Amino acid sequence: AAGYQAGVYINRQQGYYHYDLSRLADYSLWVADYNSYPDFYYRFDMWQYTANGQVEGFDIQVDENLLFVPKNKFSSPPSGIRRRAGFVLCDGEY
Repeated sequence: AAGYQAGVYINRQQGYYHYDLSRLADYSLWVADYNSYPDFYYRFDMWQYTANGQVEGFDIQVDENLLFVPKNKFSSPPSGIRRRAGFVLCDGEY
């Protein structure tokens, strides 16, 4: 509704033990997995890789996430998107 697409935020344990993921196939999945790479077996669209991030100008720890976007979605990265620690957001590569 109103141009928004619903998604589901989960961690690995919730995804594996508390949800029937086949019923969520039409929704974007946002997975919190605080390891050096995402280790969730099923398809997902966004990875929250830390809840302890530091962003210049903020005095608190913040969540940091990567949204995986197909390469053909953008001819060039949107403004403000940058390569960080080997991750390329717009390519969906890590």
